[in-house]
Amino acid sequence: MSQNNKSPVHDLRSAIARLQTIPGEYVSTDTEVNPEAELSGVYRYVGAGGTCERPTRKGPAMMFNQVKGFPGVRVVTGMMATRERVGHLLDCPPEKLGFLLRESVHHAVDPVLTSGGGKLLAVIQFKKASPVDEGRQRQAAIIAFAAFPELKNVILVDEDVDIFDTDDILWAMQTRYQGDIDTITIPGVRCHPLDPSQMPEYSASNLEPGMTTKTVFDCTVPFHLKHHFERSKFMHVDVKRFLPDFE
Repeated sequence: MSQNNKSPVHDLRSAIARLQTIPGEYVSTDTEVNPEAELSGVYRYVGAGGTCERPTRKGPAMMFNQVKGFPGVRVVTGMMATRERVGHLLDCPPEKLGFLLRESVHHAVDPVLTSGGGKLLAVIQFKKASPVDEGRQRQAAIIAFAAFPELKNVILVDEDVDIFDTDDILWAMQTRYQGDIDTITIPGVRCHPLDPSQMPEYSASNLEPGMTTKTVFDCTVPFHLKHHFERSKFMHVDVKRFLPDFE
């Protein structure tokens, strides 16, 4: 994180100045860019990350010094695209950012930290190519439970969701899942005895230790609604025209 002898960040100019001193956090280009789709298309590859169309990655903030049709105007994007960058700007370790919010109010509830699901959780990507595929994604989840008895929860996502990116998976759960119709539970199934919640004292449906309620979270879009859930498309561009050293 930034040292105390560095100038404080109090506006956009000082934030840019701070990032310029940190390796890997800021790049700029003097190549003219079209603000209509091309600008965002470039940054998709450079550092957008998050939930935008793949391929993408987390990368530096980027300044475009020449914007077509807007002489004298510069555009910067990605200033707060990563927790690490926000931490640099706020002089705070990224894992402690939540504490800043907690400390800004009185009588706050302590934060709860979560971790990965290990062998208890699986994420399955499924492509619905036609109306008859509707429902087969849930069959895939049931097959997974049969093939891997220690699985407790399965999250189903569409083909445009990166199953190796937790941010993308959670985005799908927030925007393509309704609890009342997309949750399937199978109670009283043998699972993993090391899960402390799998005991009769926790749930009456667990008749013996090591039994659980297996759950499917169907975060796939119904086939007849897929056209309403298309992710934003980006112009395909040659990033090296703007950043020759880009890899």
